[in-house]
Amino acid sequence: MTNSEDPYDDVIRAADHFADWTYDRLARKVVHAMQRFEATGIFGDDHGCRTLWDEYCHKRHHGPHEALESAWDGTITPYIDHALATLSRPERDLIDRLNDVDGDRTASDQVRSALDRCAMDRAFPPRSWSSTFG
Repeated sequence: MTNSEDPYDDVIRAADHFADWTYDRLARKVVHAMQRFEATGIFGDDHGCRTLWDEYCHKRHHGPHEALESAWDGTITPYIDHALATLSRPERDLIDRLNDVDGDRTASDQVRSALDRCAMDRAFPPRSWSSTFG
């Protein structure tokens, strides 16, 4: 952390780092939950998706699929809402206030962005599939 002329700048910077860490943590919770559900088959059997998370990664790597965007929104929003509900009241208050300052991005939007980064960082198809689908 740096010392700036305005001590509140350092506080805001620390709060932003905490919020980013929180969004990443919540995204990992969503990933874990999505990995526990079987694939829906929305992309067919050709891609070897075994879980809902596999399908989401496929969507991020090979999409967007405009016709499916609202379906994906409806699918992942409950996971994100559930993850946000696990925050303590002080955590939620802090990230909500930071989002108010930053503009029109909600906590849900921020978790979704972190989730998208997780999906894009993942090798697709997963390396474990290479012997089967390689």
